[in-house]
Amino acid sequence: MSIPPPPTVPLGNDKAWQSIAIPLETPYRIDIKTTSVTIPLLIVRRVNAHGLMIMSNGAVDLEKTHGDPIFQRSSWWKDISQHQLYICDPGTTGNNALSLSWGQINEDYWFIPDASDAVKIISSLLGVVSPENRTYFGSSAGGFLSIALLAHDAGASALVNNAQFDWTKWMAGGVNKIRHARFSGKLPKTLREEYPTRTNVLRLLSHKNQVSPIHYCLNTASRHDTSVDLPEINNFREKNTDLSKYIQIHAYRDPVAGHNPLGKAQTVNLINQFPLEDPNRKITFPHMNSITAEFDIPSSVNSFRPAIRLSKDIKSREIVGLITGSGNPNLTSDHVDGYKWSAGLNGFYRYINGEHSAGSILYLPRLHTKHIGNRLSLQLIPWGNPNSTPDQSVDNVVLDSIARPGNLLIFASKLLRVNNEAWEVSS
Repeated sequence: MSIPPPPTVPLGNDKAWQSIAIPLETPYRIDIKTTSVTIPLLIVRRVNAHGLMIMSNGAVDLEKTHGDPIFQRSSWWKDISQHQLYICDPGTTGNNALSLSWGQINEDYWFIPDASDAVKIISSLLGVVSPENRTYFGSSAGGFLSIALLAHDAGASALVNNAQFDWTKWMAGGVNKIRHARFSGKLPKTLREEYPTRTNVLRLLSHKNQVSPIHYCLNTASRHDTSVDLPEINNFREKNTDLSKYIQIHAYRDPVAGHNPLGKAQTVNLINQFPLEDPNRKITFPHMNSITAEFDIPSSVNSFRPAIRLSKDIKSREIVGLITGSGNPNLTSDHVDGYKWSAGLNGFYRYINGEHSAGSILYLPRLHTKHIGNRLSLQLIPWGNPNSTPDQSVDNVVLDSIARPGNLLIFASKLLRVNNEAWEVSS
């Protein structure tokens, strides 16, 4: 059975809007027709909600979407207490779709002003009249779009995670695609000069000069976010002192995720704290309980394999293991049952896959190195669920190690400590 197309409503047609009836507790698709594009939307009306969360997409996988609309995180709708509006960037749909568009349709049209008008109309239909009860959320390119929409909605708030503030400073591959497809190949410097408020949402905020509370969640383990976007917003705060007092930076460290956003549980926890009765109130991050086992490694060792003894059942991908060593070790890893360690910015990591019962021993892939320094650390981190407690699941951690002469050695961890720290470090 084919799915009927969603209703299409011309943006400026008040009579057509009056015919829209948004059901309760059922995701509702609608397309908004502007003079230039069709904006795909998904609306969720929750019982007894008084706030609206407006969600914007980050990069999309065109091999999966094939240019069709997608609404990232919409499968979470039952976990979110507010009304929800999911916006699909029309630049990521159709025959000319790009994975990253930042709302840029062509040199003459940016969809943000029209999308903002649609947001306010739908917000009114949901009974959310006050902008203080509207919150814009997105990560990466979705964070860029969220701040752009916020700039058109004085009094609302934004919650963004590892956002881009100037898309011309993103990875060269994504920037090159959009500047050739949408801007006649103009160089990033030229784009910043000709489209200052379309390329940089902080310039747009400065241009609007309005109260716009922003909660910026930043992973300090993400190289691009800390070297490009953090200086960008700090520079904005220095030059716009009247506006900077409405910006809160919430720093956390996840050496595995990098630029990837917070997991579902952390994100939902943050989202459900909005709308804030006081826009200057600090938001709170859930605690992350992790274990760090540290090992002194003899110079004769050139190969080792961590082994973890469980004291409690764990489920698939509940924990991730992160290996780091002193002296920036040059590590390579073996394949184990189709899996291997993955290299990250701060070491090697691997998800604990499958379900495992208490008392069992888990062997992680063997690692090889010519020199690892004199100290190695294995950190076990909850993945996606801050309520996961690896300190209660793991009984012991050892290294199965092969020394250069060929004899087998077992090293028990010298220090097994539990880290229970709040993720929030606000500035």
